[in-house]
Amino acid sequence: MHELSLVTEGDDKPLKYPDMFHATGLMLLNKIDLQPYVDLGVERRMQYARQMNPAIQSIKLSAAKGDNFFGWIDRLAQNQAGVIAADYLEQADFIN
Repeated sequence: MHELSLVTEGDDKPLKYPDMFHATGLMLLNKIDLQPYVDLGVERRMQYARQMNPAIQSIKLSAAKGDNFFGWIDRLAQNQAGVIAADYLEQADFIN
């Protein structure tokens, strides 16, 4: 499960939705290109998210400008490969 988190929504989102952040492995921080113009509280948000889930990872990106977009695409591809491999192993185990 992935969580898309817009930086403009406030840094307290992990505190408002603790179950969502506890259940996810990856937090996407979109609109990171706005950081020079507004206080985004990115570090506070990461701190709060790690309180809910110490193993959570994050990808900072800007969908509008394409910054680090391929980092997210690579992560999705890795997850998809893992799902396909797990399905294959499950089916192979069933066949044997």
